[in-house]
Amino acid sequence: MIREQTPNSFQGWLALGVFAQTTMLFGLMAIHKDLLDSQGFMTLASAVIVTAWVGAIIGAAFQAGKTAGEQAAVVSKAMDIAATAQAQSAPQEPRQ
Repeated sequence: MIREQTPNSFQGWLALGVFAQTTMLFGLMAIHKDLLDSQGFMTLASAVIVTAWVGAIIGAAFQAGKTAGEQAAVVSKAMDIAATAQAQSAPQEPRQ
């Protein structure tokens, strides 16, 4: 009975783990309201939740049906976009 309801793939276990982690963070926020005033906790919680959902779950869902070559092309394009965004957001030296 339990075996039929548990994930049988890496992606399934990953999704279950991310869901549990996100639920735990939201639970901590609901129980300990003072955490909402902590900029450090909110930054950490946001990073964990966004990284887990976007990086793992959504990425795995979009890549599930692609070949290795297609996946490499998508990753290369994403890295180029990230490098461009990082270069544009870098502090500029003041002009004189």
